[in-house]
Amino acid sequence: MNKIESLMPIYRFRVQKEDHDDSYRDIDIKPTQSYTTFNDCIQQAVKFDGTAVAQFFTSDDFWRRKEAVTATIKTTVGDVFPTEIADFVDNPHQRFLLYLETVGLVKTFHVELIKIIKEEANGAVYPCCVKEVGKPPRQYKKVILPTQAAIDDDDIKTSDKFFEESGVDDTEAYSVEEEVAGLDEEDEVELKDGFSEEGEEDDAEKDEDDFTDNADPLADED
Repeated sequence: MNKIESLMPIYRFRVQKEDHDDSYRDIDIKPTQSYTTFNDCIQQAVKFDGTAVAQFFTSDDFWRRKEAVTATIKTTVGDVFPTEIADFVDNPHQRFLLYLETVGLVKTFHVELIKIIKEEANGAVYPCCVKEVGKPPRQYKKVILPTQAAIDDDDIKTSDKFFEESGVDDTEAYSVEEEVAGLDEEDEVELKDGFSEEGEEDDAEKDEDDFTDNADPLADED
């Protein structure tokens, strides 16, 4: 590290979710580093998975959006250079709005320059999160799955609605099992065997008649 590099100042930004005064992250970064690098550090500091699409805007003192921060800057002679942090820092308390979008859900963060440190700390790697206060915001919406009790209650309500709309009294609805349970023992035997005891007697009488009709007519002559 040469003398010029060792004297490079460090920007300290406070990153805070909009309307969350009790939670913030302080991040140190070099003025020459990019906003892409800054975004990566911020997402890591707030426990995002790094998949959110980021967009920086400069802001006034009332957090009103102004100029969009571009990935590159074109000079007056037409040269294009990657945008550095210092390119959009115009005052010692510069403010930015950072929008992080994940699956259509946009989170807004306030980013404010709170301190300019004269030089780098020995052995420090930049950018880095130097302070964490409060719980980070959720990146995704919290999904509450229904409990089994809620599902059962839904089924009951759906069943009640069916009987109500169809005009059927649910007290008249019964199952095959309930019908079978109401049969006496004799009825159960008939249901299981497929024919009645009376049917058995009728078949026996028919067989006897057939036997008599088919007897040898010469037997009486003896």
